[in-house]
Amino acid sequence: FVGLLRAGEGYINENFFGGISLLLALLCACAWFDPEWKKKNKRLLLSLGFACGLFASILSASRGSWLAFFIILIIFGTMQICQKKSRITLLISCLVMAAALLVWSVPQFRVQKRVQLAYNEVHAFYKNDTINTSVGARLAMWRLGYQLYKEKPVFGWTQKGVKGELEKWIEREQPDPVSRWKTVVHLHSDIIDTAAKRGIVGLIILLSCHVTCFMFFFNRFRLQKYGNVASLAMAGMLLPVSFFCFGLTETFMTASNTIVMYFYLAAILMASILNKTKVKKI
Repeated sequence: FVGLLRAGEGYINENFFGGISLLLALLCACAWFDPEWKKKNKRLLLSLGFACGLFASILSASRGSWLAFFIILIIFGTMQICQKKSRITLLISCLVMAAALLVWSVPQFRVQKRVQLAYNEVHAFYKNDTINTSVGARLAMWRLGYQLYKEKPVFGWTQKGVKGELEKWIEREQPDPVSRWKTVVHLHSDIIDTAAKRGIVGLIILLSCHVTCFMFFFNRFRLQKYGNVASLAMAGMLLPVSFFCFGLTETFMTASNTIVMYFYLAAILMASILNKTKVKKI
C-alpha cells in the first residue's frame, strides 16, 4: 500500500478494509485471554496480529471504523470486568489511550486531519447544504433514505425502486459531480439502506440477524465466564456488534466480501464452542 492515500485503495473498498482489519485485531485480542494460548510465543503472535490489524485500520483512514472501535472497546472492557479482570481492563485502557494520543499527534497517520475534515463537512452540510463532500454526500443520502422510508414504511421501495427515486433526485438537485452520483447503488448505511429498500420488515430481519448471533454467544459467555469457551464467546459477541457499528456509516451487510466474513466467522466460532462443550460433557 506504499504510495496510496488510503490502505486498500484500488484493491477493495477502504471502509471495508478498515473494518475487517479492526475486526481481525479484536479477534486476536479475545484469543489472548484463551488459556490454550498461554505460551509466550503464542501470545506474542496474537499481540503482533492485534497491532497489525489496528495499524491497518488506521492506515485505511476509515472514520467509521475508528468510531466503531471506541464503542466496541467499551463492550470489550465490560466483558473483562464481568470476568473480574479489572486490572487487565485498566491496563488495556491505558495502553489504548496512550496509543490513540500517539496516533493523533503524528501527522503522517492523518487521523487529526480526517477528523477535522469530517467536522468541517458536517458544518458545511447543515449551514450551506453542501453535498459534494464525503460526509455531506452521506448525510444527503441518509436524508433521502429517511424520506423514502416514511413514504413506504412497511415493505420499502425495493432496490429497483430506490434506484429510480435516486435518479429522480439527481435530476432534480443536480449534485456535483453528477457522474459520480449516478454510480451510487446504496445509501451508505445498513440501517437506512434497509429501511428505504425493505421497510420495517427488512429492518426487523436485519436486527434479528445481529441479535440472534449476539444472544447465542452471550448465553455461552454467561454460563462459562472463564476458559477457552469464554474467549470464543467474547469473539462471537464482538462479531455482530462490530458489523452493526460498521454498518452505521457503510453497507457492510449487502457486500459479498464482508457478508461472507460475517457468516463464516459466526459459523466457525459457533462450531468451536459447541465442539468444546461436547468434549467437556464426554
